[in-house]
Amino acid sequence: MTLPTPGSRVSLRWLDGSGQAHDLVGEVVEAGRDGVRILPWDRGPVTVHPAAIVAWRPVPPKAVRPSSPPADVARLAARGWPGLEVERLGGWELRASGGYTRRANSALCEGDPDLSVARAVDLLVEFYRARDLAPQVMLAARPGEHHPLEGRLVDHGWRAHSHTWLMSRDLRIGQDDPLPTGVDASWSQRPNAAWLAAFGRPHPLQLAVLTAADADYLSLVGAGELIAIARLAPTGDWAGISALWVAPAHRGRGLGTAVLGALRARAVSRGARFGYLQVMADNPGARRLYERLGWQVHHGYTYLTRDPAPGGADD
Repeated sequence: MTLPTPGSRVSLRWLDGSGQAHDLVGEVVEAGRDGVRILPWDRGPVTVHPAAIVAWRPVPPKAVRPSSPPADVARLAARGWPGLEVERLGGWELRASGGYTRRANSALCEGDPDLSVARAVDLLVEFYRARDLAPQVMLAARPGEHHPLEGRLVDHGWRAHSHTWLMSRDLRIGQDDPLPTGVDASWSQRPNAAWLAAFGRPHPLQLAVLTAADADYLSLVGAGELIAIARLAPTGDWAGISALWVAPAHRGRGLGTAVLGALRARAVSRGARFGYLQVMADNPGARRLYERLGWQVHHGYTYLTRDPAPGGADD
């Protein structure tokens, strides 16, 4: 039997030693005479001996929609800001990036860690301690609900902080405000020095973390001055918006709305159907703006840290 190609996504049926059939869907990590190693979406890798495979077929990427559960959308959004080092612990993703940004230095604890929760948390703590980082997790849940791991961690001394809303919308719907007269927009595949300076939060790994995923970088210039920036990360038929900044002197004049329109148009031109962005829960003004433009809260996520919360910002 021809084996699937590494990097492809397959649906595979195999027989265990007792002859019982099992079905498996995931990305092929390795394929050879010693076994086919497949990584499912929500748990650790599974290795199947070629002789045990009954049949397999290629399947398209997992469909994620605005109606999908928080775990699925959180995993998709993680691909748009993945961090520099990602290690799987079953379905959990341990991310480390030298301490730059919470998102790139926290564990996304969704799915089955393939271990007892207590042991998985111990290994998570060891992972971050070995990198001289505070152990930190990101837990996603629908509004009004709590992730099942949150209470357990809080009871063991972890501190919850930085609650954030992830908002989504169908990008194919709606009309956009044009950019103001005299404002020019330009796109690049990497942020330049002016873009990075506007984004702030200088760090030796700033550029590496920002460019760890494919992204487009928007710069708006008016009268020779950089007045707004944003980052757009396409992921399948989704696109994530981050690093949205408008110069203080230009706020309150509709420029942010126009920037979001430019981002939406760019995302659609790149094949995106849906979009996501994140907004801190303690920024109700930004949330109201996004809601007025058609964005809706999909889920919230909370960071929990074993030590006092680090000072890095979320984006």
